[in-house]
Amino acid sequence: ERYAQGSVAVLRCKLNANEAGKQQFFVGYNKNTWYEVASGISVLACKPGWTSPSYTEKCKPCPRGTYKPTFGNYDCIPCPASSFSDSIGTVRCKDCPTFSIGPQNSTSTVNCSCYVGFLVNPVVNEDMCL
Repeated sequence: ERYAQGSVAVLRCKLNANEAGKQQFFVGYNKNTWYEVASGISVLACKPGWTSPSYTEKCKPCPRGTYKPTFGNYDCIPCPASSFSDSIGTVRCKDCPTFSIGPQNSTSTVNCSCYVGFLVNPVVNEDMCL
């Protein structure tokens, strides 16, 4: 059974006993865990921009420098090189300004540096390399 509960998706499974009341099941992208169950278990999948170390713990926003684009209980993804995430709970990273590059997991445009031979134009736009 699947339904929305507030800002999270809920998957409720009624499971048959397998090995001493345990049943293996997979939900989301990278969580594969054994749970003790009597007749079923409720699982909360975190909304985009939020994550949890397990299906039973409260969802928390992804930290700066990371993002998570979809529902699920997978880990937040580091922003790729030449992008950044300057707030928590981000669903996508922002690109570094044109003609600049930055390291993976960046949290601000401050981490983006102009290519060799390009300079920041302070008159027109401080986030623009010319």
